[in-house]
Amino acid sequence: MCDGLKEGDTLWVGAVNNHFSLSDKARSFLLVAGGIGITPLLSMIRSLAARRMQGENTPPWRLYYFTRDAEHTAFADLLRGPLSDPALGGKVLMPAMAVPGIGRTAVVLDDQGAALGLFEPAAS
Repeated sequence: MCDGLKEGDTLWVGAVNNHFSLSDKARSFLLVAGGIGITPLLSMIRSLAARRMQGENTPPWRLYYFTRDAEHTAFADLLRGPLSDPALGGKVLMPAMAVPGIGRTAVVLDDQGAALGLFEPAAS
């Protein structure tokens, strides 16, 4: 679009629409994101956290967030801190550790008891 625009052209702008909102009828939320795709989910997580802080009985939520590596995870501090939900009970079973010549690995447990093995291959 931007390659075909020139000074003086008229652009049509419509109303903002959210086709990706939280349902008031949901019993729980499973949020799945990869990389910077976490951005639209942050407002949902903030909304749920704020409602819970105000005493509202909000549905539980779970976030699975896939990133290339822990050091470059967008919004990691925010998700580990103010937006984390200790009631969900996930925990680290085996902290990230290097496997020489192969990569890094870790194991986490989600709140339902499912163990997730995480692996980051070494740079080639």
